[in-house]
Amino acid sequence: MADFDQLKEILASVVGIGKGYEDAASLGLLLQDLNDQNNRESLSPIHNGDIVKAFLNYWQRSSPETHKERMEFIVNYVYTNANVHQIDAYFRLIVEAIEEGAIPARVACETLLSFHLLRCTNDGFWKNTFQLIRKVICGVDYKCCRDLLKLILAKICQVTNIESRAQLHLFHYAVKVLEYILDRETCILPAYLSVNEVMAISSEVFPQDWLLTEVIARFINSFEGLATILTESGRPYLRPVVGYVGVLNTLWKLNPGNLKFVIKERIPYDTDYLMPQRELLRYLLVQPYSREVIQNVLNVSKGNFDPKAQNKCQWPLVEEVFVDVLIKAMEESDESEKSKMLWQHLTSQLLHYIFFVHSISFKELVKSLLDKLYRIKLRRGRDYLMWTMLHCTCLVIQKQNHNEFVILIQLFELLYPEKQPLPVPDCSKSSSVQALAMACIWIQLAKKAEAVGENLGPAPEALRDQLKFIKDCLHKRLTTIDYPTAIVCNAYSTTSETQYVASSLILDACLGNGKTKVPLPGLNCVASGATVPISLSLLDSLSVHVKSSFIYKTVSQILKAASTQAPLNLSPAIVETYSRMIIWNELELFGIKQFVGQVFLQVVKSNAWNFLHAMLEILSYRLYHIQAHYRFQLLPHIYTLSGMSQTNTQQLQLSIENAALRLISGLNSCDVYPEFSRSQNPDQLLSQESEELNKAFVLMLARAMHVTGLESSYGSWLENILRQIMEATPHCWPSHTLQCFPTPFKTFYNTHRHTPDSKAVLRTKVDEEYRNWKSMGENDNVNYFTQQNTSNVFLCVMWRLLLETNRLSSVCYRILERIGAKRWLSHIRVFADFIVYEFSSASGSRHASKCIQILNDLIWKYNVVTLDRLILYLALRSHEGNEAQVCFFIIQLLLLKPAEFRTRVNSFVRDNSPCHWKQNDYYEKHMNYHGRWKEKFYFEGLQELSQSLPTSVNHYLPIYFGNVCLRFIPVLDIVIHRFIEMPPVSKSLETVLDHLGCLYKFHDRPITYLYDTLHYYEKHLINYPHIKKKLVGTITGAQRDIHPIGWYLSDGFQSYLNHADEPDKEPWKPTKAYYQDLVRRLINDILPYSFVILYYQSPSVDCDWRFNEFANSASHFLYTSCVELLALPVAAQDVGKALFDLAPVNENFESRSAIMSWINAVALILVSLPETYWNVVYEKVIEILKITVSTNSGKRKFQSICVNDFTYNQTKYNFLHHYRFMSESYASYVLAMAHAIWHHSSIGQLTLMLRFLDEKVKPIIQTEEQFILVCHLVGPFLPRFHLERTRSLLKVVVDLYEILLIVDQRSPTMNYVDTICDFFYHIKYMFVGDSLKEEVDKIIPKLSSPLKQRLRFMTTQQLGDKQSSSIE
Repeated sequence: MADFDQLKEILASVVGIGKGYEDAASLGLLLQDLNDQNNRESLSPIHNGDIVKAFLNYWQRSSPETHKERMEFIVNYVYTNANVHQIDAYFRLIVEAIEEGAIPARVACETLLSFHLLRCTNDGFWKNTFQLIRKVICGVDYKCCRDLLKLILAKICQVTNIESRAQLHLFHYAVKVLEYILDRETCILPAYLSVNEVMAISSEVFPQDWLLTEVIARFINSFEGLATILTESGRPYLRPVVGYVGVLNTLWKLNPGNLKFVIKERIPYDTDYLMPQRELLRYLLVQPYSREVIQNVLNVSKGNFDPKAQNKCQWPLVEEVFVDVLIKAMEESDESEKSKMLWQHLTSQLLHYIFFVHSISFKELVKSLLDKLYRIKLRRGRDYLMWTMLHCTCLVIQKQNHNEFVILIQLFELLYPEKQPLPVPDCSKSSSVQALAMACIWIQLAKKAEAVGENLGPAPEALRDQLKFIKDCLHKRLTTIDYPTAIVCNAYSTTSETQYVASSLILDACLGNGKTKVPLPGLNCVASGATVPISLSLLDSLSVHVKSSFIYKTVSQILKAASTQAPLNLSPAIVETYSRMIIWNELELFGIKQFVGQVFLQVVKSNAWNFLHAMLEILSYRLYHIQAHYRFQLLPHIYTLSGMSQTNTQQLQLSIENAALRLISGLNSCDVYPEFSRSQNPDQLLSQESEELNKAFVLMLARAMHVTGLESSYGSWLENILRQIMEATPHCWPSHTLQCFPTPFKTFYNTHRHTPDSKAVLRTKVDEEYRNWKSMGENDNVNYFTQQNTSNVFLCVMWRLLLETNRLSSVCYRILERIGAKRWLSHIRVFADFIVYEFSSASGSRHASKCIQILNDLIWKYNVVTLDRLILYLALRSHEGNEAQVCFFIIQLLLLKPAEFRTRVNSFVRDNSPCHWKQNDYYEKHMNYHGRWKEKFYFEGLQELSQSLPTSVNHYLPIYFGNVCLRFIPVLDIVIHRFIEMPPVSKSLETVLDHLGCLYKFHDRPITYLYDTLHYYEKHLINYPHIKKKLVGTITGAQRDIHPIGWYLSDGFQSYLNHADEPDKEPWKPTKAYYQDLVRRLINDILPYSFVILYYQSPSVDCDWRFNEFANSASHFLYTSCVELLALPVAAQDVGKALFDLAPVNENFESRSAIMSWINAVALILVSLPETYWNVVYEKVIEILKITVSTNSGKRKFQSICVNDFTYNQTKYNFLHHYRFMSESYASYVLAMAHAIWHHSSIGQLTLMLRFLDEKVKPIIQTEEQFILVCHLVGPFLPRFHLERTRSLLKVVVDLYEILLIVDQRSPTMNYVDTICDFFYHIKYMFVGDSLKEEVDKIIPKLSSPLKQRLRFMTTQQLGDKQSSSIE
């Protein structure tokens, strides 16, 4: 306190307050000379040396911890005790102390600005405060300056109105200080920090003043250059395709609250860039199987919601988009299958976001619908809408008061204004279910009101006849499985008794009564008698509540039968029906998720192997679109199952291997890396026993790495996986396969070599074991060859027996039975090597024919090994040179020379259809095939050779769908790849395709297989266009009876396939029109809400996407387009160039408003092709970089009278801005196309930009204009590098610094210093922080003065300025 008394005495003596100087007049005389000197506009030093000295001594003696408190005392004292003239003297004293270093400038400025009575109405205090800050602010560091800027902006915003010129004059003192802080030439703090503070305040908050407006606007506008650098050209108009490689990248993310792009920095972006992206969400919502993509875009997951807000809309804009989509669907509704599938999908989406994500409110949604429908008076599609409302109502009606649903009645009254009763629809059609949806809702509401003792009131007159019909159905017609039964289930789904009776009727029809039995393939294999499944149309006619109840009952019945190990197998009808229910998107929890996480495991736990085999059949032949994480969950279960002793039977092991192979081959390339990154135990995805399955896994990884471009940026996860595979099942690859591997795989296998037994060692073993066989008796042979430590060559011994004696002993059967199924696999593996060695040393075609006949007998006569398994093992062996060709020769002969397999294939393809979901008689066709071509798994042929052997008692497991033809399809996929890897056997490949290519009629992913094959072997097939043509023609031709013309291929390419190649003529070269039609077809399917209608009629896409290879039409046409382009007899570079320049040349016949649609489609196609196709973007970038931009040299691709010279302005590279005015440049088009390509790219593809910058760009950069263009190229993708590849980001930034140094040293002047520095500060603050401190410290001191002055805050090096301290 005494200390403050001393301070008070000093302050009192400043102007002689006390005796004789208390009046203002006397004080005025004392300060008159000072005021005259300053003219009352600026502060000057006080002349009373004693007072100043005392004041300075006082501050110098005080500790820094008390500075703030002392300064607050001074401010309060001055405000309380001084008049306007005395205030001037006090502030001059404070300035003197600050300049002498007694008072820290930061303390003084913050204290003054934080003073609660600092107001514009207090002229002396306000004026002197900002004059002081203006004078001393250079003495504070940039961090303090930023804090002071916040305080100054806050004080300015507190000025609500200015009522006089004098007050305006005072207000401008603060504005001038603000102007000084924001002055780029003064640069007392990074302007990038300042703009964040300025733009954090809404423009409406600032006082209306011309000077303030000018200062703020000029400063903000100076960042337009940075905004254009960071803006991705056309980003709001780009659209992803669900199911392609780049759909889950971070650039698609939106803020779910406002649907805007996630942008953290505050700079003046273009208005379109900051608007809610409603069109993007609307587009995604109508795409089938887009749920995961939408969750990624909105950055949410199931259950990520506020429990207190369950009945409120958490995402109002998302709700609005849903309403828009529903109304659009109503406008386009008709009786087509496409319309039905759209409403089915939208219902699934709506249920997910209302009841699982809880992001929107059902009640609020209906209110919004009601408001919009009232305005537009729309009636079309009303039945579909009420059908959707029924699904929602039955899920919430039990939990909410019936009064909450009054709004549904209002919606009904609006949509159904009829005064007469609505007609009862034709109940033989599925549309009757939708037509009676509102009647079902009314019944549920009435039941709800009745349950709480209230009366809903009389039913509307319009529903009278329909309600009567439903009640009649309830009492009279619940005897057959038809649409009236489904209607009753829907209407009374909340009434347990009624619903139980109706749903039990359907379930009993599937299960059978247990009294009648039907045969299944295999000896003494029978099942419950129901064979006709419930039609898919009827299942889809059930409400979601009924579906969940029905699938729950079905699963309960299956698990109950499994737990009791019921002797009678499941009926074919229930297995087929259950497989149809699993694919319900709206019931994923009870469908595929329950199948993977509960049903499959519970069946295994119950040791019900016949039921397990049924589940494996469903998994192998009936499930479509299994999400990758479910595949990754199933693989460990299957491998665990394979190792169980109870599963050591031939048939079950074969089914387990087939299921695992299908799971592996069915993984989409774009899903592999994301799932690996999320997997906590990736080693569980590997087999500990099967070398073939692990090799298939390696091939899948190699394909995924190549297709997604991860070869350039793979992590340690790959080496860990490959090492674990080698430890579990040591193996090697032939050189022709290794050459096709991505570089990381080659590197690994070159350093981790495994040497198998040589030919001589294997032959020695076989010779020795064969001598043992001949030297021992029957019982000794059985005991010897079934020992665990006996070498795995018994199948080779059997081969020798047949070769030398033409017969097998009955002892062989006894040995095979005791060896067991799992050990037998190793014998087959060794045998695959042995027969190759045998054929290699064979002399003459007669001996080769005999060898093939013996192999054929082992397969079809003795049933020792199945064809699909032997071919798989042969295809995956590691042979070189001549032996490799011999191996392929054996495969070809086994498949084609004997008639057994070809006959089975032709019979199966002729009599069956892959569209099983449309069939009710699949069981009959299935049994007809197996009745004609019986399959034997337990060596029955060997057993039948001897009458002394007992009759087989092997228990056959139920086969509901499979056969050798279907099992062979994934094996054929591998065989074709092995043939492609070795060009000398290409003729054999064509022969195999001619005879067995028809099997691709039943391939569940034919176009994906084609795409992966042509993409992976693109460089390998570059000189073999006839193989590509043969592959595409055969596989798509196999589907000709299933899909209409144009479903897969365009007319131009189909014509190319139909014409035989003529050696004397040049290969077909596609015209510009061909590329245009191909891209236009994709555009029409990408944009259901397109900006322009393109003049092209795309093929019909009315199909059930739940059973299609692709999730939606856009994905379908993207991949089919890529297959065509990959199969063209044209160099990849030529295709890339033709596509890249396709958009600008379209303006003669396409609306200019469609330009972004073209750019988006072309970018999607290019990114989905190998690098050799899309690296044309690098060539184009180099081309425009080499143009002398200052003189506008080079030929323009865009001709317009409005095109200016290449003079830099803030929108020069804004393609859309100039395109709207027909003033676009080719450079801006290249930039827009490059941005679109990199936007759609995977992170692996995007990472290739680093090599491009380092090897191609850096050596040619000479001018500042070129550097600005490089910044435009890289800037928009820094956030993605930051989130997905931090190391790559650091490398990019270092390259930018180095290029800047080069440009600075070669340019006499720099015209865009501020924009360049803003860009580097943006990188610093948003991404790299201090990670590059060493590199920055080396470069900034070498820069020229303008750059060095502005970038000095980034470095710790002393650059001759007291504020040169690094940013933290």
